[in-house]
Amino acid sequence: MSINLFSCTTNQNYIIMKVIYWIAWVLIALAAVIMLLGVIAIIDPRELFLGFKEIVNFFHFANSLLLLAVALLVAVRSSSGKTHNK
Repeated sequence: MSINLFSCTTNQNYIIMKVIYWIAWVLIALAAVIMLLGVIAIIDPRELFLGFKEIVNFFHFANSLLLLAVALLVAVRSSSGKTHNK
């Protein structure tokens, strides 16, 4: 008996897409927090925290998280099979 990992029922596919959707929103929230920390580091540059050596690294990391979140949201939207044309 072999198990095909790529054959999911409609309900399983819906659950997987919902989880990916929530992961994307968590990444967006985390990126917003990191950008806020970057702004705080610009305002008060005495001590950088979280192990970042340069202020710009806050924004590089947040940018990476936002790009990953956008890719996940596009994947969820394209797999839904619905057209969102007005």
